[in-house]
Amino acid sequence: MALYLNSPASPFSRGYLSRKTKAVNASGGATSGDEWLKFDEQVILVYHRKPAAGGMTVSGAEGGFDAIRWDGSCVTLDGSEVRLEKPPAPLQANIDWRYLGEDVQDALKAVESVRTAYVARKQECKGAYSGDVSKECERKDVALRKAIVTSVQSGEAKIPVPARRP
Repeated sequence: MALYLNSPASPFSRGYLSRKTKAVNASGGATSGDEWLKFDEQVILVYHRKPAAGGMTVSGAEGGFDAIRWDGSCVTLDGSEVRLEKPPAPLQANIDWRYLGEDVQDALKAVESVRTAYVARKQECKGAYSGDVSKECERKDVALRKAIVTSVQSGEAKIPVPARRP
């Protein structure tokens, strides 16, 4: 779902973290495996939480957002934690290949740069996704993630419409 929402055809706005931020989901449900969002991390803004009407207004209470990270986890962000201006080099949450659906993996492998990065990572890491992995395996994992992000953002990867809603 997250990769589909990050495609150029997505009607949602992108937001970028204005600082390192604790990952919390105030709407309920799971948050990210990473406990912190990074400064300049890109998220998809799916819901604007407006400040409560009436009553006492606290200075700086700008509402906030429910957002989806590149890894598919949901977070709730205060309005001051998000900016709409794109930084020179936005960051992304880790994208774990093994959790992508087969249809999404196939769509990504249809892009030469992703397929090349996937094969290189597979050869170096020998199927390992956690535990002790080599520094070269970690570099190949980062290269695969970058290839995925580039292909999705450019529209080169034709991410299929998700078959079901999460």
